[in-house]
Amino acid sequence: MNPLAANRLLAAYVLGAPLVGGLLAGPLIVFAPGSDLVSWPKVVVLGGLAAWIWSRYRAPLERRLGWEGVSAGDVVRLGVPTLAATLALGVAMPGLASPLLWAEPPDRFGSSALVADLLYLVLLAPLLEEWLFRGLLLQSYARARGGVFALWATSVLFALLHPGPSWFASSLLMGWMLGRWVLSGGSLKAAFWVHLTNNALAVGVYPFLPEGTLGPVGPAAALALLAVAAAVVVRFSRRHRLPMERPERPAPVFSLSLGLVLLLGVLAQGTVLFFH
Repeated sequence: MNPLAANRLLAAYVLGAPLVGGLLAGPLIVFAPGSDLVSWPKVVVLGGLAAWIWSRYRAPLERRLGWEGVSAGDVVRLGVPTLAATLALGVAMPGLASPLLWAEPPDRFGSSALVADLLYLVLLAPLLEEWLFRGLLLQSYARARGGVFALWATSVLFALLHPGPSWFASSLLMGWMLGRWVLSGGSLKAAFWVHLTNNALAVGVYPFLPEGTLGPVGPAAALALLAVAAAVVVRFSRRHRLPMERPERPAPVFSLSLGLVLLLGVLAQGTVLFFH
């Protein structure tokens, strides 16, 4: 896949899927606002997008990105440092900055559409985002601009999908670690299982912890947690080094389209912060 095609696919996920899902949900919201069906259009749209991507890009996903099989050891080697570092960062940030930087876990429980929410958050979002960000986009950007650019660009794009500074920071770190794993030759499927585990914890465990367990901590504890996260990241980066590749010369429209998506993401983040 060339970088421009990757950007078009990104736009389909970031802009097209919510638009189509909103159009499908519109009549349900108007005529049956309390119905369980209101939560299902996004599941249908994302499920259809996932089926299309798999039918169109199955070969490169399996051959180049390691989707055919994965060992439990790979998942543990990637998951333990990734989840530890992102959790430490997420808990530390509110202790060092404004309360605006703290975002409570989403309340997805108590809803009659729980199954739709779980399918979307725990299965479809990790699946599509790994195929896109750590799969097709990461590889095409690496060929166009090199591994360092690809790693940071896809990590920032991934983080911009998670509104609010606290979620942004944790998602940026997770995207960076998963992307580095894949670029250094690790399995994309392992990245998917780690992503799925993270989302499952976010919606299935964290909201039920005793009040204050993941709330703001004191400055000393926050600095200690940041030190732990930094140590994990340094060790992880030393174990998983980026390959040295000579990038191709991308078309100018690649930078333009990527810049447009980044701008829209920044505006969305600013809107969330303004109305927090």
